[in-house]
Amino acid sequence: MTTTPARPEDQPPAQVPALPATVLGYPRIGPNREIKKALEAHWRGGDVAALREAIRAHRARTLGRLAGLGLKSDSAIPADGAVIDQVLDASVLLGLVPRRFREAGFSATSPDTGEGLALVSALARGTSTVEPLELTKWFDTNYHYYVPEIEPDVAFSAQTDAVVERFRAFRDLAAETAGAALPRPTLLGPVSFLLLAKAVSSAESPTGGTDGALAQESRFDRLDELVAAYSALLGALHDAGAAWVQLEEPALASDGWDVPREQIVTGLRTAYTAFAGLTARPALFVPVTLRHRRRRRAGRPRRSRREAV
Repeated sequence: MTTTPARPEDQPPAQVPALPATVLGYPRIGPNREIKKALEAHWRGGDVAALREAIRAHRARTLGRLAGLGLKSDSAIPADGAVIDQVLDASVLLGLVPRRFREAGFSATSPDTGEGLALVSALARGTSTVEPLELTKWFDTNYHYYVPEIEPDVAFSAQTDAVVERFRAFRDLAAETAGAALPRPTLLGPVSFLLLAKAVSSAESPTGGTDGALAQESRFDRLDELVAAYSALLGALHDAGAAWVQLEEPALASDGWDVPREQIVTGLRTAYTAFAGLTARPALFVPVTLRHRRRRRAGRPRRSRREAV
């Protein structure tokens, strides 16, 4: 008698480990604006080592605070490593450095190193010869983020070493913190990243002039490449021991995008079907909500949804 081998799609789904009680994030500026002050001191010419120490101290303080509030299980505490904003952080971790910055000598690297902090600062503030990324409002709040630029000739390049080094740094800090356990890496999700970004032609200037503007929906043409970059980051975090990763998709709780809804839904299905098919990845926690408090518009209820993959 012969038997037919079971197909992968016929296998029962793997058990997703339970996510413990948690929070989506914690203010990254510091209780007394320590990170803001450290950044400004660095931008005035201060030593990058002082900025890195301020970042390390704030991360340790946050771990201690959340563990003290009862988040003591593995993956309960989110490890948000962004220094300025999570969209800019995702851009750097995805290796998306606009051509004008590359031509000025910058390259994709870990945002937590001295060289990476110089890159982050240049993207946010520009240099004497290079215009910064556009700054715009984070949905309908008073927060802002730096808009990623997707150029046709600049590829995504997953900074796998960077996410692993950051995860290990948080893990080591947790080991030194009473009551803290293995933290949970956080990243902006791929669909929100594309929606919050803008397509820029190779000839387009940062101030808006262009030899031929791209249709904004063209940035979704890069979805497969972006999903491959995210898959590499997830695989690296799995190999480093991360049990859960938080992929935030706040853009899905909003509307009014310059991309057709059908394209967004298709992109969402494509991305997360690909992630579900990865054999070596952490479990995924996908919050679909805005992290910051905001004033609700009249007649518009707040929407929030969370999913595990």
